[in-house]
Amino acid sequence: MNDRKFAFIICVNNELYFEECKYYISRLYMPEGYETDILEIREADSMCAAYNLGMQSTDAKYKIYMHQDVFIINEYFLRDILERFRKRPEVGMIGMFGGTRLPKNGIVFDSWNEGKCDVREPDMAYHLYLNESTDQDIVVEAVDGSMIATQYDILWREDLFSHFDFYDVSQSLEFKKAGYQILVPYQKKPWMIHDCSFCKLGGYDEDRKIFLKHYSEFLSTERESGLLYNKEWDELSSRLADCIREMLESGKWQEAVAALQIYHQKRFKDTDLEILSNMAEIYQLEKKSGVLQTFFAGIESYEGMYEKYIRTRFLLRRMELGFERAAYEAVEQEIANESISYDAVMVFMIHSAADKMAVIRCLKNIYKESGQIGNLKRMELLTPSIAGMGIPVTSGKRATQKE
Repeated sequence: MNDRKFAFIICVNNELYFEECKYYISRLYMPEGYETDILEIREADSMCAAYNLGMQSTDAKYKIYMHQDVFIINEYFLRDILERFRKRPEVGMIGMFGGTRLPKNGIVFDSWNEGKCDVREPDMAYHLYLNESTDQDIVVEAVDGSMIATQYDILWREDLFSHFDFYDVSQSLEFKKAGYQILVPYQKKPWMIHDCSFCKLGGYDEDRKIFLKHYSEFLSTERESGLLYNKEWDELSSRLADCIREMLESGKWQEAVAALQIYHQKRFKDTDLEILSNMAEIYQLEKKSGVLQTFFAGIESYEGMYEKYIRTRFLLRRMELGFERAAYEAVEQEIANESISYDAVMVFMIHSAADKMAVIRCLKNIYKESGQIGNLKRMELLTPSIAGMGIPVTSGKRATQKE
């Protein structure tokens, strides 16, 4: 076992997200004398199976199991977890947020009460602060699986969980059974961004029953919350998203906008339909403004549209986070030469940015330097209303979201 090595173990099914995930890893401060490895697991049958494969494929003592849509923004993340592991050998696992009490009904994703996260859902961005009074590391019963660091190896229960739910809580309790503590570190600001999808809960109840059978002794809290799931909506939303993608590829944007009205009448959220709605919003605003060079001009396939949308979202986020200009130079140039319109930028800022004022400050400079006086004035008029908003903060994730 190499005790001077970190291994990042990541399930991958989206190359755009994986590349961005690796970009943030590449920016991390490396403790002197240590090294990192990135293991990508593809076509996994389950999260437990993927993580067991990754665990058994590296000699690294310190392993970080993470989603491809997690971006580490704490530059000293590796140093910070290393310090905690070395000072506290009784700590086996560290997660960014979790819970000190687990509910008897087994619906654990809404019971987290410690930790922080910068959450970027498809339609909005906010900071999740689960206990603002906390000013120290907290020992919890279990942690969320978006990112988990360990210093000991315990097999993930792929014999029990063959889908993508309960792997995190199960592993937390396996560590607890082995006599180790699970820790949520104090974070003045969130250590990571979770650019998450809305969950599909088709297999959740099946796994919940398995979880209750094997871990009921760890569940102590009475909760009345139930599982909100609509199988018919899941199937309908997938078919609707496929139809709308075909409309976009055929240039039938107005038909797509009309079809999306069906989605907006429902109370359930869907990742693909939310992204398509944002794309349609860009189209509608640009059409109304008479933009000459539209955001999706010249792109015939939905894959191409999606790639441009996601890449722009990522680059604008780097701008928001205050990275060096080289980190978002491509999108800066496109805004400067007006191949990305003011209207398109506004859609991204509204739906994707948590710190909107940081984006506005950068945009003002771009518009000023490129001589776009009209857009600069529009941005100046917008500034007072945005400045008063601040970064949205909540104490709980929305009920429609969990990954």
